[in-house]
Amino acid sequence: MLVSMDLISADEEVDIGDDADFNFVLSNMGNINGNVNVSIIGIDGAEINGLEGNRTINLLSGSTNVACLVSFGSEDLKPGLNEFTILIERNDNILVSQNFSIQVKQVTCSISSDGYEYTGTPLNYKITLSNLASEMDIFAVEIVGLDQSSYILDPRASAVAIAGYGNSITLNLTIKPNDITKVYGGTNGFGIKIKSQVYSYDDIIGASGVIMPKVYKIEFSKKPVIYQNDTTYDLKFVIKNNGNLGDIFTIKIENINVDVKYEILSIGLAEGSENEIQVRRGESIEVIVRFHKNIEGKFNPTIKVINSNDQQAAIYNGNFWVGFQNSPMFLVAIIISIAAAMASIIYVTLYHRGIIAPGVSGRFSNKLIFLGSKIKSKILYVKDTIKHKFNRLSEEINVGKIEKDFVKRERKTKKYIESGEYLEPKRTPDLDLVKSNKLKIDKTKNKIDENKKAQKYWNLDDEEDVRDLDEFNAF
Repeated sequence: MLVSMDLISADEEVDIGDDADFNFVLSNMGNINGNVNVSIIGIDGAEINGLEGNRTINLLSGSTNVACLVSFGSEDLKPGLNEFTILIERNDNILVSQNFSIQVKQVTCSISSDGYEYTGTPLNYKITLSNLASEMDIFAVEIVGLDQSSYILDPRASAVAIAGYGNSITLNLTIKPNDITKVYGGTNGFGIKIKSQVYSYDDIIGASGVIMPKVYKIEFSKKPVIYQNDTTYDLKFVIKNNGNLGDIFTIKIENINVDVKYEILSIGLAEGSENEIQVRRGESIEVIVRFHKNIEGKFNPTIKVINSNDQQAAIYNGNFWVGFQNSPMFLVAIIISIAAAMASIIYVTLYHRGIIAPGVSGRFSNKLIFLGSKIKSKILYVKDTIKHKFNRLSEEINVGKIEKDFVKRERKTKKYIESGEYLEPKRTPDLDLVKSNKLKIDKTKNKIDENKKAQKYWNLDDEEDVRDLDEFNAF
């Protein structure tokens, strides 16, 4: 046999005290005649075709629309959800098995209000509950669909005693949100949930709604937080939604070398997206843009946050470098080197003019003079690098001018020494001082001539001097 069952009509929801009927038709699409057994499991006292208990129905081959009426009396049904299963069997073989339910309402509910749109003034709702049972019951009443911060419910709601036979009670509900982020901007639906203390019964029996103002209020970090190590540079900011409307933001990275790898990390990343951040009402979302230091250079990326209206909502600027020559310390090192060179050159100049030498030991002063000449040659060597990387610094520090002034002074000193003349100062010098200066000039002349001929350090037979000379040449 090939048996099927179709539901024609059903009382799937009834008030307490009402009966419920389920009207089925059976068909036998096979080529065998026979009887089938119909039974109800789950609700006691059900009737099949007017008779309580199981019922045998004869199905001829090819027969259709064979009536099968299942009836439940009000005394068989309890408040709340009543579930049952209908079985059709032949010779202990189950041909059909199907589940159904009947919702029996014990309490009815109506909701009214003096207004349904919240504009800042509290809204007052009236909730009227009626007990349809034949005896008094005590109910717990709750609001579902609204956050608890947005309303005040009648304090009696936790235990509402209502007499039976249709007696009613009215509860007060005040809509007054104290946190706008806890409600949706626009229509918010809510329902009334009750739970019986007499029966095993709970149900959502009433529905209403309230219209909340739409508040778009999203804030961004004023300054990003920077974290970096040898391999990554992280720029972190926060998107905070202080309103009740959500938005999706697109993170755009600009002004960055295409070879620099980066990624966007956030729990707010929209599903399937690598750069879209979804921020719901009341949420605070942290966003990290991580740049990898995979190539050398100096980088100043720009991070733009674009809202769903294609408007720029925030912008952040980063700054990082890879390689010492690209760091600020490289510039500091250059400046310190130039300062040291200038100090040495000034010393040499002053020495040749006879201002410092009397107060400094001969060997030390000779070494400083030599060091000045060596640093001068180093300056010429790095001059092109300084011009290439720090054009503005090269313009301010005119190495060529320093060299020219030094040569000019050196030539003037040479001419002065070779002429053997002594330029009288404006005031008459002490005779001993004049002699001392002339002696110093003679010594200086000998050192200059000796240096020009040998291009080496004085007193090289001294082991210490030779060692120092090696160190200077290494410099």
